[in-house]
Amino acid sequence: FRVINIDDLLDDEKLEVVMRNDHCLAQNSLAAVIYTSGSTGDPKGVALNHHTIMNRLSWQWSNLPFQSNEVCCFKTSLLFVDSLVEIFGAVLQLKPLVIAKKHVVMNPEKLVDLLAAEKVTRLTMVPSLLRNLLLYLSVSHRALELSALRLWISNSETLRYGLAEMFFKVFNEGALLYNLYGSTESMADITYERFEGISDVDQKCFGDSLSLGE
Repeated sequence: FRVINIDDLLDDEKLEVVMRNDHCLAQNSLAAVIYTSGSTGDPKGVALNHHTIMNRLSWQWSNLPFQSNEVCCFKTSLLFVDSLVEIFGAVLQLKPLVIAKKHVVMNPEKLVDLLAAEKVTRLTMVPSLLRNLLLYLSVSHRALELSALRLWISNSETLRYGLAEMFFKVFNEGALLYNLYGSTESMADITYERFEGISDVDQKCFGDSLSLGE
């Protein structure tokens, strides 16, 4: 079998050559199958090839670039496509990846303990989970312990105005909130909007709904 040097994946020119010429990363070479019910309620297997995954990761590295001190967190079940982004988005950029167990993710106090202790800098959460965490931070007054966590990504569910407003009340300086949208077939995300503060949210809202970008 062919061994791919990770340095080749970190170099844009070498990566292009690898993706074009190497069989294991050929455009139609199957990388993963994720089962999802989508909007129908009937489970279906979505086949994802290497090209689709690398295209999504390349977008992330370009538009949400890692800083030198980044610490990432893997907390999504392997049954969901976001897990691929959380794992390989960090690992292929040689960034530390903190693994949060399910019972920690579902307990806001334990999750804050972990994020603070490991100085995690970016986190992806569905809005329902983000709401639980923000409610805990609102009453526990522990937001300052997450000062390293500057980049927050919301996806998979609708991000409402009230939740974004709560976010910027808890993190009133420096934190960035991204609203991403997509489907499993497109590696979870095809469009996004960035929010830097509550005034930004006010300018990019449509009633109770927030912009998803263009």
